[in-house]
Amino acid sequence: MKKILVPTDFSNYAAGALKFAIELAKHSGGEIYLLHVDNYIEGQFSNHKKAIKENNSHQIQERTNQLQTVLELINKEGVKATKLLYSGDVTKTIVWAAKENQVDYIIMGTLGATGLKTVIFGTKTASVLSESSTPVITIPFDYLWKTPRKILLAVNDAEENPELFRPAFDLAALFNAQIMTLIFSEKKAVAVDVMEHSRALNKVHQRLSQYYSNQQIETTHVVGKDFQQTVQEFIGTYNIDILVMITHRRKLLQNLFKFSLTRQMAYHTTIPLLSIHSMKV
Repeated sequence: MKKILVPTDFSNYAAGALKFAIELAKHSGGEIYLLHVDNYIEGQFSNHKKAIKENNSHQIQERTNQLQTVLELINKEGVKATKLLYSGDVTKTIVWAAKENQVDYIIMGTLGATGLKTVIFGTKTASVLSESSTPVITIPFDYLWKTPRKILLAVNDAEENPELFRPAFDLAALFNAQIMTLIFSEKKAVAVDVMEHSRALNKVHQRLSQYYSNQQIETTHVVGKDFQQTVQEFIGTYNIDILVMITHRRKLLQNLFKFSLTRQMAYHTTIPLLSIHSMKV
């Protein structure tokens, strides 16, 4: 049984993520943890303590009612759900709630490939994607649910522990989906780098095929000018349903000068993106 955390701000962006979570829960016999995080006004001004307390009480009741309404809709789909209402920093609270409830996935909504690169549901999805050790599935705003049949693993490190990819292979098993692995080379890359990437892809295929012996895996080496564009074209050509990428902790200077490729794809991809956190730096 899968445990699925779905943060919500009750917007349309969150609704698409919830739909995906419901379908995943149906197939896995899983349970949804429906989470709303709010920042209530602290009673630090003595002259207004009563008004602040009344406002907070009203806000808590309103959010509780909203959560209950959504929870009842989930139950009507035949899925078990628990509502969670917390106060605090949104990103930190979502990451903490995922660990506290030992969930298997966090599912959140994004604006997807709309061209609005800096706008994300709740402004927090990218932050959660970067900080969470729990796998995160981001759902584009205009995405319509369909049963996943092809899952693409974009791999950039042949030495990753095969167990790291377990969340992707679990999804493949649930939906009887095909797994494809991809390594990207820049068009301007020197021949020796392209050859090295081809060898890396063969190594990835061998290691994953041995580790997940029940799953047939297809491998592809693609060359292009731009990673995002090339992968998105591949997705369209091969009718990929879910993209899987690995996030890495970056040192301070790396964070300042290079935005995570995984986070960038969360803004651009037209399909769900499963982000799995690597412990490597």
